[in-house]
Amino acid sequence: MSETGPCRVVIPPPPQAVYPSPDLAEEALHQWTKDYGFNLSRRRVRYTDEEDRKVWARNYECDRTGCPKNTELM
Repeated sequence: MSETGPCRVVIPPPPQAVYPSPDLAEEALHQWTKDYGFNLSRRRVRYTDEEDRKVWARNYECDRTGCPKNTELM
């Protein structure tokens, strides 16, 4: 018999590092999530109020968030 309740998984935080570009930081983030069997997607990007609108924050969301999909066959 399998357990159908919620499952708690503890994942250590990613290693701290300084990256020369946002693209390299995101690449390292995706490699870290791949190592632990999940992925993150961009959800929101916040920009500065300057005329050239630089990115100052990015929000990510785990691909395992939300309600679980019902894949049980009847």
